Amino acid sequence: MFASLDVLNKIFIGKESFWAMIFYTAFPTTLISTMVTPTLPQLGLLALLGAGANLLLFCLLKSFSLVDASALAPFRYTELMWSAAVGALIFGEIPAVSTLVRTAVIIPSTLYVVWAENQKAKSSN
Repeated sequence: MFASLDVLNKIFIGKESFWAMIFYTAFPTTLISTMVTPTLPQLGLLALLGAGANLLLFCLLKSFSLVDASALAPFRYTELMWSAAVGALIFGEIPAVSTLVRTAVIIPSTLYVVWAENQKAKSSN
């Protein structure tokens, strides 16, 4: 699902403006978040979270407009490492062994595919 969202973003970035795509993401999220009325401190945290998420999406869409989605895959997988680190440091969540094993398969596999594609592109030039 993670990669399919990247592919969809790459497809639509040429057809829609950045701001329209950010709106398409933010609007449903806003509707879902209004199911429970947040307190004032929660509202502030939600605003901060929304600003950060929209900044992240803007940067992601900008990168998709500049390079192919497959070239960004290794950088996107660093999110796995950051998520695990933040979860461990802030929430005390230690990733399960199955998560670590899957990560140990996914990241090197992706890096190999990118490397192989680069080698193929170099040899064809």
